[in-house]
Amino acid sequence: MKPITYLFVWSFALLTACGGSNTQKPVAAEVAEKETRSIRFGLIPNTGADWYNTDPKACLAFVAETGYSYLESVGALPGYELEESREYVRSLGLKTVVMPTSVEAIVERGENLLNDIRTAKACEADYLVCYNWPLDRSMSTVEEWAVWADQMNQAGQVCKENGITLIYHNHDKEFIPVEDTLPFEVLMEVLDPDLVQIELDVYWTTKGGSDPVAIINKYPASMATFHLKDMHPETGDFEDVGHGTLDFPAILRACENNSVKYFIVEHDKPADPKRSIARFGTYLKNLAL
Repeated sequence: MKPITYLFVWSFALLTACGGSNTQKPVAAEVAEKETRSIRFGLIPNTGADWYNTDPKACLAFVAETGYSYLESVGALPGYELEESREYVRSLGLKTVVMPTSVEAIVERGENLLNDIRTAKACEADYLVCYNWPLDRSMSTVEEWAVWADQMNQAGQVCKENGITLIYHNHDKEFIPVEDTLPFEVLMEVLDPDLVQIELDVYWTTKGGSDPVAIINKYPASMATFHLKDMHPETGDFEDVGHGTLDFPAILRACENNSVKYFIVEHDKPADPKRSIARFGTYLKNLAL
């Protein structure tokens, strides 16, 4: 069984500082049956709300001091140039593994895409991620989704030729049927996994009415990275990982033998970022899968 690297976003790093506690039962019996795995930690800025935006260097220094290794979508820090930011990140022993690109860059496949590739490579990222679909299209037909997938394939070829992999991050829209077909299934039929892979967001997959475990099992060769976030049992809104309705042990077990490389924990709108980060960090640390 191959080792899996788990990428958490600002999770256990803040446990001591925030005084978070774990209300979930440990899964010691399950953990004892599994081989030791390498656990890595990381950050995506929106989970920290204004903290990262107001004092990014102090924030990243604190994260690094507590043992974190990876970042997503962290290039030029707020208020700093890219080169200074990159050197600062390196000095902390951190590595950016995913950097963003835009729908427009993918559609045009021109200088904007090349600039995003250059920035990602300057940050030593493995992946270039698109977080959306073309918002100027209705995306209400199978054909529109197929065209979008083909455009991503073409952009993915450009990325591959320049030494980086394009990935696509889903929301719930991809799991809401159009013409009696799930857009996600259209994407998976058209996308070439050698050119474009998936950053599966398990919250949005569930929100759209699909089972993340079933999706992982159906398309194991297409999963590169994951966004782990939980769902509040009453409101259906974002919840701290391990404290909502999603079955994370099942999700992580489903990923053991596929192509997924990083797991990224996220909370888009935390009321108390430090408390949330501590809670889901404690939960995942105790899982120790």
